[in-house]
Amino acid sequence: MKNCFEIIPYQDAIIELNNYEKGLFDCDYQLKNVNFGFIFELEKDKILFLPSKRIDVPLSQLKGIIFSSVECLDNCIKNKSFPIDNPNMIVYESYQDSLFNLKNNSQLYIKSLVEKELGYKIDQFNFDELNGLRNFIKGRKTSKLTAIDYFIFYLCLGETLKSFYNGQWVLEEDYGVYNPYYVPIVLVDDAKLILDIKSELMLDLPSINMSEYFQKNNNIVKMKGYRNYFYTNDNFLYFKKNLPIDLKDGHLEW
Repeated sequence: MKNCFEIIPYQDAIIELNNYEKGLFDCDYQLKNVNFGFIFELEKDKILFLPSKRIDVPLSQLKGIIFSSVECLDNCIKNKSFPIDNPNMIVYESYQDSLFNLKNNSQLYIKSLVEKELGYKIDQFNFDELNGLRNFIKGRKTSKLTAIDYFIFYLCLGETLKSFYNGQWVLEEDYGVYNPYYVPIVLVDDAKLILDIKSELMLDLPSINMSEYFQKNNNIVKMKGYRNYFYTNDNFLYFKKNLPIDLKDGHLEW
């Protein structure tokens, strides 16, 4: 299975389609449970995969994959692992493996991450400590906050809210161009999700009373639209987004 595929530039993939008198709208089917890529069965042992176009990714960064067998393609689909890294990787993807530590000991993991990445020691997770961390981040002699700053503050804020609402960390599965990544969110009361922890808002505004803001339940939402969820073998809860792929009742589901 090691050499059962070939990665080619997107434009070369279009030329390959033209050689078979096919166009982009002539795909045999579209993947729905993974990355929504398009599959073209060119020959019995020649299958072309093309990613869905993304407005945030230029064509020059996209690639096509030619598989030499259905088995090779099915293996990628089953394992949710295509042999290309997502372009424009977001910060969550850089920490994918370590995010699973949120299941076992989230406070220890986040404290060590804060100290490692920011050189700051946080003793406990409450709104006073968060204000201290916020002042530290904003007080550094840097011209611009980084994705790491927002990510670390996001985890600290999420851990504080998890404790405040007696909730738990869960992971939401989303997809880049080729492969999945997981976003940590907080589940409370088995029925509501804190989807938008607003780390950008908390860090960018001159001042904000975080305790007062979150006690108003401003960004606690019901689990509407999250019908697809499942537990892993170690009892870690995952959510799959309902992406806008099917037209139903005259509107797109998100």
